[in-house]
Amino acid sequence: MTSPWVKETPRTMVEGESKPFNITVPGATTVATPTCKIYNQETDTSATNLSGTAAATGNVITTQIVGTVKGGETYVLATTATVDGNTRIILCEIQVLHPWGA
Repeated sequence: MTSPWVKETPRTMVEGESKPFNITVPGATTVATPTCKIYNQETDTSATNLSGTAAATGNVITTQIVGTVKGGETYVLATTATVDGNTRIILCEIQVLHPWGA
C-alpha cells in the first residue's frame, strides 16, 4: 500500500514560467522510475501542465517540466517513485503568482 508524503511545500511559480522541480528523498538509497501527475482543483491537468520526462539520480528526483499554469491558482504535483523497493507518492503544492506580483 502506498501513502502520500508531502514534501518541501508550498513551492511557487510565476504565471508564464516552465520548470522542473527537484525533490530530495532523505535517507533513500535508490529512487527509480519516477512519474508525475498534476492536479488543479481536483482535476488531472497533466496533459496541459506537464511535459518531458521525470528522472532520478541517487536520492533526488527531477520532475517533469511544469508549465502553462495560471496565476492565482494552486496545483498539486504528485510524483510516484520506487524508493528503496517501495512505492512512494510525494505531493508538492505549487502556488502560482501573477506576473505583476498580486
